[in-house]
Amino acid sequence: MGGDLSKELTIRTDKELVKYESVRELLDNLSILSKQVTLGGFTLTEAEVTEIVHSESLANVEEITIKSSSLANVGGASILASNTTWQKLKKLDLYNNSLGVQEIEAITQNTTWTNLEELGLSRNQIDPHSVKFIESHPSWKNLKKLQLDWNQLGEEGAEVIGKNVTWDNLEELWLGQNQIEDSGAVAIGNNTTWKNLKKIDLSFNGIREKGAEAIGQNVTWTNLEELRLDHNQIDDTGAVLIESNSFWKNLKKLDLGHNKIEEKGAEVIGRNITWVNLEDLGLGGNKIGELGAVAIGNNTTWKNLKRLDLNETGIGFQGVEAIVQNTTWVNLEILGLYNNEIGDKGAMATGNNTTWKNLKTLNLNSNNIGPAGAEAIGKNITWINLEELHFVNPIGYKGVVMLSNNSNWKNLALFYFEAKQLRNEQKRAVKSNAQLKKAIQFINC
Repeated sequence: MGGDLSKELTIRTDKELVKYESVRELLDNLSILSKQVTLGGFTLTEAEVTEIVHSESLANVEEITIKSSSLANVGGASILASNTTWQKLKKLDLYNNSLGVQEIEAITQNTTWTNLEELGLSRNQIDPHSVKFIESHPSWKNLKKLQLDWNQLGEEGAEVIGKNVTWDNLEELWLGQNQIEDSGAVAIGNNTTWKNLKKIDLSFNGIREKGAEAIGQNVTWTNLEELRLDHNQIDDTGAVLIESNSFWKNLKKLDLGHNKIEEKGAEVIGRNITWVNLEDLGLGGNKIGELGAVAIGNNTTWKNLKRLDLNETGIGFQGVEAIVQNTTWVNLEILGLYNNEIGDKGAMATGNNTTWKNLKTLNLNSNNIGPAGAEAIGKNITWINLEELHFVNPIGYKGVVMLSNNSNWKNLALFYFEAKQLRNEQKRAVKSNAQLKKAIQFINC
């Protein structure tokens, strides 16, 4: 969600992207050829904001990003509102600028940006009153992407968004971390305008059964590809209601991680036959248990699955056995099985997998796997594209050696294991392994 706080000063033209060392240098190089301007992580003065906003050189600019620049402290919003030059502007990102009611009201007075397609307002101070100015703006009918995550919308703000009837072209809506609970989620789920919606992020909120029901019963979002509902309060009933939607045939990513889903919810999800294009499924942090994992492992619909997060789900040996015996997920690239107490038996079953030829990342940390399990994993000859192996377990020197000697993992770039159980000479021996010199990462040395 959001973005990052790294410093960045760039200008992109049709021919090149140029980086600058100072704000002054960037401002001096603005030209009629500038299509994309980014100022990130630099505190701007009022004069600097004024200069960029009123520069006639930016008549052709299409993207402006001003992030983490303390715009609210220098009256930047009012200055932006007065802009009449950026008539071709398609993207405006004002991430992390402490923008509140007054600033948002000022910005929404601008009527020049009629071609605006992307508006980024993540990590600001937007509350229910602020969002009314955004939702009711008469000129932003071409909006395709709206980022409002990490703000203060609450239930009332979400209800305002949900009642929108003008964003016919909206494709992405980011509402994560906004104190949205059921009534807000119900309003969002009841929206019938966003027929082109492809991605919606409602993560890190307080959504429960009623909210999940409204989302699951939406029949308008037939183009939906990504749905994030992780870190909410959704239980088995909510999971069943989400799964019941038969219109999301284009769904590629579903994240339900860190909710309150248990065996029943997972069993229903595992029986899903609608999500034929699913590539990414997140269930980590839910106590789905062995039977829930068995149901997931028995699914034969998700032929395009590339990532499966089952970290900390309590699936045990029986659950992991069903997962690793699945022969449908031939495209699987990332598998998270962290902290599931699968033990040596589970590791042996995993090592016997012959389906995942495209596997790139495998996380088996904290599973109480010993040398025997490490040996079984180390003998696998199928995962020829493996790049990351996370194996922090009590495997001892013998286990490390067995993993180190796999000659099929020629692409291995990262190998995590616990080194405190090794003597110094054993550490040196492992470090000298030609296969692992670049990949090896000790922890708890």
